[in-house]
Amino acid sequence: QYTQHELDLVAAQLNNRPRKTLKFKTPKEIIERGVALTD
Repeated sequence: QYTQHELDLVAAQLNNRPRKTLKFKTPKEIIERGVALTD
């Protein structure tokens, strides 16, 4: 069993990890840019 806090930490690590498929941007950066375009 994992706590919600532990799962949140893992999600944060994964969302802040640069990805080669995203031209070394992080998923968080891509999502934030997409949200900014819809404002």
